[in-house]
Amino acid sequence: MPKFRKLWTKTLDSFDFNEMPGDFARVVWLLLPLILDSEGRGIDMPAWVCSRMFPLRQVDAGQIVAAFDYFESRGMITRYKVDGR
Repeated sequence: MPKFRKLWTKTLDSFDFNEMPGDFARVVWLLLPLILDSEGRGIDMPAWVCSRMFPLRQVDAGQIVAAFDYFESRGMITRYKVDGR
């Protein structure tokens, strides 16, 4: 069975989405499901996110960190460690 990712139309009405500090954070939020596994997990490392999300662009890792910090502060993502990572 093919796997696919959904873009929820409710996103457009989300206060969290509309109050994001900039369009870069919005793009990261919309692209995030494309790089995560089927359980919604990924590696919380800016270099990994940049290489997967923007393979043909030069993106400042600080922008990724700022976006993820915003997502975490709003409860949109959960960060955790496994074996110290």
